[in-house]
Amino acid sequence: MVGLRMRRTLASQSLTARALQTLLRKKTHEFKHPRVAPPQVEDAVGQAVREDTPGYIAMAFPKIFPHGTGDFHELRYKFAKLLSFEEWGRFVMMWHDGRFLRHSLFWYWLLDTSLRMMTPTMKRTFFKTREAATEYTLADLQDKEKRKNLVQQMSSATSKLPGSVGERRKMRQELESMVNQIETETADNGENGGAGRIPAGFSTMTCAVYKWEQLHTTILKSHPPGSASDVDCASNPHTQEYYTRWRSLPEGSIAREEAMKKVFYELSLQNPGVVAWCCTLKLEMAVHLAKEIITQMLQSDVVPGRQEAMTCLESALQEKLGLHVSVSDLPDLQYYGYVDDFYATLEWSAGGLIHTHIALWIVGSPRIDKVVVPIETKDDVVEIDVTPADAFVLPHEKAASLMATFWDRVFTEFNVSKLVQGACEATEDGPVDLRAGVGVRSKLGRKQERVSKTPESISWRTYAHCLIGDLKLPTEEEEQACWDELKDILEACARPN
Repeated sequence: MVGLRMRRTLASQSLTARALQTLLRKKTHEFKHPRVAPPQVEDAVGQAVREDTPGYIAMAFPKIFPHGTGDFHELRYKFAKLLSFEEWGRFVMMWHDGRFLRHSLFWYWLLDTSLRMMTPTMKRTFFKTREAATEYTLADLQDKEKRKNLVQQMSSATSKLPGSVGERRKMRQELESMVNQIETETADNGENGGAGRIPAGFSTMTCAVYKWEQLHTTILKSHPPGSASDVDCASNPHTQEYYTRWRSLPEGSIAREEAMKKVFYELSLQNPGVVAWCCTLKLEMAVHLAKEIITQMLQSDVVPGRQEAMTCLESALQEKLGLHVSVSDLPDLQYYGYVDDFYATLEWSAGGLIHTHIALWIVGSPRIDKVVVPIETKDDVVEIDVTPADAFVLPHEKAASLMATFWDRVFTEFNVSKLVQGACEATEDGPVDLRAGVGVRSKLGRKQERVSKTPESISWRTYAHCLIGDLKLPTEEEEQACWDELKDILEACARPN
């Protein structure tokens, strides 16, 4: 009986396999372009596929080129002047269904291939402009100075190659030139007592892509909603319902937070191109927003301390220029606090997240080139001062006072524990020092901290309604839900009572 049942099972499986093969053959004939199989490449010498082989890109990525059409090299052989490789790459990355953007490896391959295609042109330019480099021998390269000189020349020739050492050197030279130019222009304008201005602030910004609800709402727009007849649409990873199941869990529960963070993490990994695009736009807007916010805070009378800061600046300028010079008409005081220029760069960190570095020039900022810090030295140590003659050297206390007076109205820190310390009662273990304590999140541990709400996880509705006040909600239930979310975030970040 067992053998009969097994034979029937094998026979039914064989019939099913034959029927499936017949169906696939029929479907293949119905396709306008037949699907292609991945390339069969052995790891032997001479078996590798050349990168200019027509069709190799489609065979290397069969999931995003399912019919074998659209390969760059194949089109290039048919049409002499069609698209450059960069234009072709942009075209496929902007394809309407987004499958090229969602692929985990294609955009890395596209970037790597684009950079390597730029290298031969730079190599030819390098040897044409530096003919002496062609005469180097192995013995010459063993000389450290000649080798260093050659490397510097090669890095300069690759200044247009993104991510190279040459590009970094070019960016540094641009920043140094900008610093020198603005310093000269502002010195001619009489700012800072004729000394000019140097960058007064530096900031780094990044995007919390794994906790950014607006980003993932944007990504979900590319996923189609499930049909009404599909009862299992919530289990289909290609529909919106699959990634919004966490909303059905109880509000404020740990399970809801864990499910939300898991979905946000999955969407970020599956859509690296969209994440890079959104983060770049957000960071570019954040740079201009930071410029405007710092200007408004420094020039506003609402933020206390503006008159005291300007008085401190006026006395410092009077000390430099002398009592016989009127400083009230100087640009430092007329346009005090205005951020008139900045230099920003976008970079990728090791984990693939995008961040930006910003250098800010601010009118009225104190000029501090070097700070003298007391250093204890031994008797047999000789110190040599190599400070440039035109540098502004200030003692540590005076430099700290100038910087604090200027920046205190922009970046402030308020310790609540200093106010409630007097009302805190002693315990059996002795007096309680709240100022030396740590926040509640530092005591949670890594596992518990991951499931606790943070300020970065605030939703756009709660931020716009409770903090900005620009969003009006139609019902009291929605309004109360926003305030409950803000309360949970504050409780998760506050110190214990």
